[in-house]
Amino acid sequence: MSTPGLSPAAASKVVDAMRIPTVLIDEGGTILFVNPAASENFGWPAEHLVGRNVLDFTRPDAVDSAIQSLADLAAHDDLGIGVPTVFPVLGPDGRASWWAIGAAPLLDDPDVAATALWFMPWSAQLLFDESLASLTAGAPLDEVLDHLGPAITLALEAVGTSVHHAFDGEVFFGAAGPGLPEGLLAGDGPWTEAARAGEPRYAGLDGLAPAARELAEAAGIAGCWAIPVPTSAAVDPAVLTVWRAVDMAPVTAHEFVVQRSLRYVQLALVRHAEHEQLAHMATHDGLTGMANRRLFRTRLEEALEGSEPVAVLFLDLDRFKPVNDRHGHATGDLVLVEVADRLRQTVGGAGLLARLGGDEFTALVPGGAAVAEAIASRLITAVDQPIRLGPPVDGDISIGLSVGIAVGLPGADPSQVLAEADAALYAAKGDGGGSIRIAGAAG
Repeated sequence: MSTPGLSPAAASKVVDAMRIPTVLIDEGGTILFVNPAASENFGWPAEHLVGRNVLDFTRPDAVDSAIQSLADLAAHDDLGIGVPTVFPVLGPDGRASWWAIGAAPLLDDPDVAATALWFMPWSAQLLFDESLASLTAGAPLDEVLDHLGPAITLALEAVGTSVHHAFDGEVFFGAAGPGLPEGLLAGDGPWTEAARAGEPRYAGLDGLAPAARELAEAAGIAGCWAIPVPTSAAVDPAVLTVWRAVDMAPVTAHEFVVQRSLRYVQLALVRHAEHEQLAHMATHDGLTGMANRRLFRTRLEEALEGSEPVAVLFLDLDRFKPVNDRHGHATGDLVLVEVADRLRQTVGGAGLLARLGGDEFTALVPGGAAVAEAIASRLITAVDQPIRLGPPVDGDISIGLSVGIAVGLPGADPSQVLAEADAALYAAKGDGGGSIRIAGAAG
């Protein structure tokens, strides 16, 4: 039915003016008509499309599904089809873009005798889905952002998208910008201003360093939107930057996609932070933050596969049980945290410290018995200093440390080295505490 006063010529003008690609095909799939938007989006001149079969423009692996879809269209009235079908469309360069295709079968209408197809972009949605899939699979953050960045870029018709993350209040320690020139995202920029202010920055290129501005101009960039990602207690501030071919602020039509994109970025960052936290919890002691038994064993095994000797120090606190008995486990935990800090300050970067449980600690240090004994002596001195606690103890607590040492040579059995260190610690405890025993040494 035509609208009164709207001539067929006028209706044709409307179709031609639409930004939505529109195609008419006959019953066999031969293309009868395309509007200018179809040629523009698919990259094919109209004369190259008309007269060809639609199957010529999809990937070989999608042909069977496309044939079935054409057959379904013939039974449209019976099936009640109203859901768009998603298919890849091949461009002149052989690359596929994804489109959600809706159809209006008008084969029985003598004035049309064709099926009208209209196409809505789907490549961005596909990339959004892939980013969600990689996120669910626990992929590294950079891999998730490599999917997410192009999705946002397509959805906002931008030149590129970047995400700056891990902000400490002054600088960003992480940045991802798939497809953007290397060096464009380095240093300060509108993203830093947006993070500090907590508000978007819609800027041209003046806020970029000279080298970055040259890179942006060479890439066809004229402006950018630096938009803070919604804050979360789980992650540091982050900023989504959308790089545009024109220098203009977003308009109302952009708002939905921008907000959706920010939610995706926030989800990626929160999920990554949670994954990192769970991974840390699996390998670290919850009270002291030190490595746990599992991580210590792994690092020992790796060290024994090397070419240099390593020493294992088993550490056990002296006179710790009376602290728990007299003052309670809460006070005991405070003492353990203080001891852990002293052990860390003493060992520094010279080795790996771990808490095995209770008041038992271990250290893994490179070198032989002499190096390990020197470190053990400093550890005993550090722990021997009185520990001052506030209420309800409100006084000093004195404990000590016993150390057993075993040296593992390259290729040694980790279990054997641990057993020797444990036996040496047992001997040190037998000396009355505050002493060092080395496995295999006379004594």
